[in-house]
Amino acid sequence: MPQGNVIDLDPSLSLQGAKVAVEHSLPLAESIIYATAQSMGATVWT
Repeated sequence: MPQGNVIDLDPSLSLQGAKVAVEHSLPLAESIIYATAQSMGATVWT
């Protein structure tokens, strides 16, 4: 059975993702993943 959480993309998280994209020169999708992981204290495995 899969384990995980579904996190809503709210305006605050969207803005944080945009800031991360500019700071780290990341594409928007990756920056949103990164910002979400930071906000949840999670580790992203790729």
